[in-house]
Amino acid sequence: MESSSSPTYIELQSRKTGEKSKCAICDDAGDGFHFGAEACRACAAFFRRTVALGKEYECRQHGHCTVNTIVRSICKFCRLQKCLKVGMKSTSVQPKREICKRKEDGQLSQSAHSTSMEDSSQTSVSVPPTLDAMPKFARMKECYEKLENARNVVHRGDGDNIFERKTRRPLNFRKALDCLSKEIPLVADWIDWCFDEFRFLPADQKNLLYMNFSPLFIVLEQSYLTSKYGGENQLVLASGDYVDVSKLEEFFTDPVLGICGKKLAKIFGPSLELNISFHKLLRDEKVELYDFFALTVSLFWDHGLVGQSEECRNIARKMKTDIVKEYTYYLRHFKGVEDPIGEMALKISILTSLQRACHRFQEDMSLAQIFDVYTIPANVATVLFGRCV
Repeated sequence: MESSSSPTYIELQSRKTGEKSKCAICDDAGDGFHFGAEACRACAAFFRRTVALGKEYECRQHGHCTVNTIVRSICKFCRLQKCLKVGMKSTSVQPKREICKRKEDGQLSQSAHSTSMEDSSQTSVSVPPTLDAMPKFARMKECYEKLENARNVVHRGDGDNIFERKTRRPLNFRKALDCLSKEIPLVADWIDWCFDEFRFLPADQKNLLYMNFSPLFIVLEQSYLTSKYGGENQLVLASGDYVDVSKLEEFFTDPVLGICGKKLAKIFGPSLELNISFHKLLRDEKVELYDFFALTVSLFWDHGLVGQSEECRNIARKMKTDIVKEYTYYLRHFKGVEDPIGEMALKISILTSLQRACHRFQEDMSLAQIFDVYTIPANVATVLFGRCV
């Protein structure tokens, strides 16, 4: 009956013999197999809280912190990375039921278990908020992590070690275009991973949705990343690198192509100011990961496009309805918002400012092409202008 192929079986057998395995994260005494890896109670609880609350962390040491029993709480970012590295899966986090026993006049006593209605206690079951109630958000989060892993490989420079934390670098315009060109197929893959409904649509409907979505998402995600990770005068790109907006002439100047950036800096200046204003709006409105996902779904599943089939339109409506339910649940139960509908309306109103920033971005990119200063990559031109230029 014994089998060495099952981790759960091995873990149970080790308990029988009194030989506990060590926590794969911090090397403390293990408490069993949690979320896909052997872990102590502290690390298991840390991973559960992080996933359930959608928490994000940063590391001041570029991801090189030691994680052990003594210092495991110093850097939450590195602790989370260690959890994921040893095999913990966010999709394995299950709801934890807590039985809260209350009595009107005080603590529950043994006599309160009598059958008398006058002496009986009142028992209530409270179920804490869980990602299980937000399956679409959970799927998007898991796939976004997959997207970030892909970016870590695709945007590495020659000779960079993919196992080391990427150092953010300032880019010039040519390299920023190259970054954007690499991003377009990655984001298309992410959409495909996130939504089974999209995967089975006809090719023309897929193209319609994606072409409408891409320019808006480029600006939205750049502003979201900037609001979270950008330093002063920085616009953070999907690669993790950034544009130094205080040095625009230097940004557009390219010695390799013999380009002086003075004219382009003057053209793009107002557009970048609008972009900065938009990312400050996201920061002021405290847009977090699930807010970002809700905005993404609203943008992608547009149900008012010219040429959209009735099937596609119905799917888009359903997707928006489903995400509204999950988003209001998130706002109420995770964020403690008393009026989730009102808060959702405020967040969605951000899209009006996004439209303005995106249109200006498209206009400026078109001007750069018209002046024949830079060659816009074909796939970038297609998503920005609807055609190869």
